[in-house]
Amino acid sequence: MIPTYPDDSVHSLLTGWWKDVPDGAMRKGRLVRTVVAYPEMKPHRLIPEGRGDDPRDHSRALFRLDQFRMGDAYPVGGTLPVAALPVRPGEDLLVHRGKMRPCVVISTGGVIVDAQLRAGSQRWQSNPAVLLAPYYGADADGTRGGWPAEFVDRIRHCEYPQYAWDRLPIGGVQNSILRLDNLFVVGADPSNYELQPFGLLDEAIRVLDEQVQWLVTNNLPDDSVLASARQILHAL
Repeated sequence: MIPTYPDDSVHSLLTGWWKDVPDGAMRKGRLVRTVVAYPEMKPHRLIPEGRGDDPRDHSRALFRLDQFRMGDAYPVGGTLPVAALPVRPGEDLLVHRGKMRPCVVISTGGVIVDAQLRAGSQRWQSNPAVLLAPYYGADADGTRGGWPAEFVDRIRHCEYPQYAWDRLPIGGVQNSILRLDNLFVVGADPSNYELQPFGLLDEAIRVLDEQVQWLVTNNLPDDSVLASARQILHAL
């Protein structure tokens, strides 16, 4: 269901924000759901220590988790290799905490590389990826895990380049915060995300692009839609 918006939001100044998108196409502005890691939490390092009771069984493994510290060398040698958990020189196996969250597609990954140019190369060098920004529920009650009401109001009035307030068309919490400073990539393979039947209108995508530019360059052009919206909202 397409939500309604309060007068003190950039959404109310446009002709619309979200639209129904019933097809299965990945595109800029599409709403998806995927697992989002907590960027402020340090990961743990996963260290395989063997294959359990049967050394021929690669489907099971013994491992330990150590706190990851930047600069610490990965311990190697002394254990049986595990096919499902290969440890290559210069690589790490890291475990992150995360949560399934709604995200909006910022970029679908650019131009597909021609097959003849990919011949003989590693797949990771040219496999496409999509750039996402995650939404976080904002109950605005100031309780544990919540967002202070005044903070949410300031975000809704477009005071920060890294935050954007929204109401998502997928239900759940009423208010959400988009964190553009939490951009991340996932592989373009559909197994990495769940498409939702909604996407941003072209007007909304333009505002989102302007905010990304504002965040990246620390500059918001005076003739942008977002700059005009900020002036109107701050005058209310």
